[in-house]
Amino acid sequence: MINRLIILLLLLSFYSCTKNEFVFIIERPNDKELDGTPITLYIDNKYVYHKKLQFTNIASIYDETSFNADYNEYTLKVEIADTIFEYSISYPNDKYIIISPNFKDGRVLNGILKSSKKYNLH
Repeated sequence: MINRLIILLLLLSFYSCTKNEFVFIIERPNDKELDGTPITLYIDNKYVYHKKLQFTNIASIYDETSFNADYNEYTLKVEIADTIFEYSISYPNDKYIIISPNFKDGRVLNGILKSSKKYNLH
């Protein structure tokens, strides 16, 4: 009886440690033009994240959010002000995603990095 209880507890703890989720890391811009600009993330047209960007002139600062996922292909839509960027992402190949909004030559730009392994940010 105790062996079954121990096995059940081990299985539950293992299951709770294996979440299937995307992790989005949003870099704060170092362009004053983007200060206060709203950024919104959607996965397959489902709302994931919304916040106003905050300008930083020091070392990079990141915000983080996550989204539960199945093993599948998804469409990531990043909306910054009135500009929309679409990307194809898949779980678990693109589990960790860095989103980096920029402003150059009067245009809003966005860069992303996708990885299956966690980034080591300093």
